[in-house]
Amino acid sequence: MKILIIEDEIKTAQLLYNYALELRPDAEVLPFVHKIDESIKVLTKQSDIDIIFMDIQLADGSCFEIFKEVQVNCPVIFCTAYDEYALKAFDANGIAYILKPFDEKAIAKALNKYDQFSKKNDLEVSVLMKLKNIIANDSVSKQVKSFLVFHRNRYLPIELDHIAYFYIRNELTYIYTYDEKSYSIDLTLNTIEDQVSQNIFFRANRQFLIHHKAVKEIENYFARKLLVTLKVATPERIIVSKAKATKFIQWMQSS
Repeated sequence: MKILIIEDEIKTAQLLYNYALELRPDAEVLPFVHKIDESIKVLTKQSDIDIIFMDIQLADGSCFEIFKEVQVNCPVIFCTAYDEYALKAFDANGIAYILKPFDEKAIAKALNKYDQFSKKNDLEVSVLMKLKNIIANDSVSKQVKSFLVFHRNRYLPIELDHIAYFYIRNELTYIYTYDEKSYSIDLTLNTIEDQVSQNIFFRANRQFLIHHKAVKEIENYFARKLLVTLKVATPERIIVSKAKATKFIQWMQSS
């Protein structure tokens, strides 16, 4: 069994490491991972991980950013102090969780649940995605037709059909329109992504959420990545990761 621990608290990570080896002496526990980017790199390279212990709130953001960048094909045991509603929904889907602070019994129970799933071969990635939607959103966001921005002492509604892309720069979120105007907006890119149709907008990477009509051309890039050029100017190149490249091509074909 190969185990990965994604946890930004060193003491908690060490405790998980110790319990895991006590309960599964033959297991191989990989070096701790503390950040989102590090997790993506490890999961991209390591395709034979059997189980992941994952904290929900990492130092640099939500762990669910990882799922947007790389395909996770193994069971995940979440370590969290999240609200009871999310945990109940999590448990109802048959995936183990550990409520902090935890003890060895909690780890043993979680690993036993993993063993049961492994024997039945009954754990699917779709369940993880359901969990992501439950915890990442307190409620299902309604798709919007426009966004309201404050510009030059006025509120302006910007319709979705006029938006070429959303992007992050210097930790601020902006709208960029087809007539090449830029507006700041007081929403995170994650929130915007939840409010627009995934058939129309695609999260190309952590900086860009692009409209399918804005795409001018797609080129093969290094290491099986994609370089996307839009019909309007962009503040930097748009690179789609290897993990998302196939999904992006399928999205373009179906749009």
